[in-house]
Amino acid sequence: MASLTTIYLVRHGETDWNVQRKYQGSTDIPLNAVGREQAATLGAWLAEDASRFPGTAIVSSPLSRAFATAQAIERARAIREITTDPDLRERSYGVAEGYTLEEREARWPGGFWGGLEPWEQVAVRAMRALDAVQGARPGQETFVVCHGGLINAVLAELSGGEIGTGKTTILNTSITTITRTTGAWDIVAYNEIPHLDPKPVLAD
Repeated sequence: MASLTTIYLVRHGETDWNVQRKYQGSTDIPLNAVGREQAATLGAWLAEDASRFPGTAIVSSPLSRAFATAQAIERARAIREITTDPDLRERSYGVAEGYTLEEREARWPGGFWGGLEPWEQVAVRAMRALDAVQGARPGQETFVVCHGGLINAVLAELSGGEIGTGKTTILNTSITTITRTTGAWDIVAYNEIPHLDPKPVLAD
């Protein structure tokens, strides 16, 4: 019988560019004070209850906002090592990084600008990273700490576009659970934030 592999996709905590609504992409923006508190809160919650998300390994995007969030999980679960995978980095927004949506539209009308990574390419490398986790840790439960755009690309890929890119807002330090035995990955739950109180309210 095939064993069940579980991945918990965790988005990093808040950054100043998140607050300012700037494209971050591959730019290495650190967590702000709120983001560090969010990561610490997630870690404390995971330390108190190991039954719901019983991950025993961590793989992270190399960008510092994700890695610092991964370190909070590492401390909470006394996991000895964080492995990084460049395939987990956020979508590259090229020359638009550091600009808001309004600034980008004014500077590059029409939606085309240099260095923008296609969503299809993001999905390919995201799934490659997840398949690598499954290959290295079959039957295990692993935290994968990464980025909202990348998680949305995974959700879009696995749901056939029903959720994910363009439809789902991935919250800072939220947890998305996917599993695989044989064949395709399955979405178990997404955007869970049991550690945050009060819960954020999302507009329709």
